[in-house]
Amino acid sequence: MTDSKPPRPAASIRADDAILILEEADLASSASVPLAPGLRAMAAEAWSGRFRRTLHELADRLDAGEPLPSVLESLRPALSPVMEALLEEGTDCGRMDLILHWSVEQSRRRANLRRQLWTALAYPFFLIAIAALITVFFLTAIAPQFNSIYRDFGTQLPAITQAVLWISRVVTGYWVWELSAAGVLAALGIVAFFGSDWCSRQRWWGKIPLIGPLFRLVALADFCQFLAILIEIRSPLPKAVRLAGRASGDKWLMACGAELASVIEAGQFSAATSAELRLPQAIGQMLHGIADPDSLAEALYGLAEIYSARAEVNSRFVAVIVDPLVMTVITIGLGTIAISLFVPLIKLLNDLS
Repeated sequence: MTDSKPPRPAASIRADDAILILEEADLASSASVPLAPGLRAMAAEAWSGRFRRTLHELADRLDAGEPLPSVLESLRPALSPVMEALLEEGTDCGRMDLILHWSVEQSRRRANLRRQLWTALAYPFFLIAIAALITVFFLTAIAPQFNSIYRDFGTQLPAITQAVLWISRVVTGYWVWELSAAGVLAALGIVAFFGSDWCSRQRWWGKIPLIGPLFRLVALADFCQFLAILIEIRSPLPKAVRLAGRASGDKWLMACGAELASVIEAGQFSAATSAELRLPQAIGQMLHGIADPDSLAEALYGLAEIYSARAEVNSRFVAVIVDPLVMTVITIGLGTIAISLFVPLIKLLNDLS
């Protein structure tokens, strides 16, 4: 009878929980203390039963003598490609202590950028939701009453009022089918989004106007940060570029990283190569013009900070643009509905007087 493979308890935990485990591993490595007691202490304070069981399972495997890289392998399903690549390279180069520290820093930086982005977009989404509820209320509760009044008096209605009343009849007459269709579409969207891999979800976000460029800046920051890490631990440049592209989660950077790695391996890399691959000029100039690995890594770290700062500034700019734009569209839409319903009523009252 063959032994079964060790369980992968972390396969179903959240990404934030996996990052907490990495942070604990980084603290244990920095303090040169065993990780298992820290995981058990974390389990005692965990609110989720699943997370608590995961922590105990990981601690048991460490106590049984299983190597740390093998234990952390079970975190991969909950991690982004950046984190996966970092752990993979840490195992290969034998510098898991440094990789853990960089992994934690990378996750914190990316979480901050993502939080700033969604904070900037939360208010417009809230306004859109409220406007949608008000519109549905107007069309289902208010418009039918106006329709009855105008029909009883035989009032001649303008085209815009007829259009609003027709939409109201459609909404109120087929609401069961509309709710069913909306539920099916929402379910399909949730399944397609959460059932897809991390890179696919990033590509979806990247296609949204105004928001997409922000994700591209975050991907460029990840690319430069990860490339700097690999160069600092003396990974071969072609391998580092290829892994950095894969870890960025951006389809364009993945293709650029693979092509650039092939060009470097063929010995044909030049400053113009990055322009041909449509990589940012600064990255190409650094890779071609800086020969010292430490200087190159430092320059790439600086470039990653620049991209992160641009993403932060642009997220605030998007908030400044989106908020008044959403308010304007909502005001025009609701105002049009209200005016189209009340103008014929005013005309009717004038005729009756």
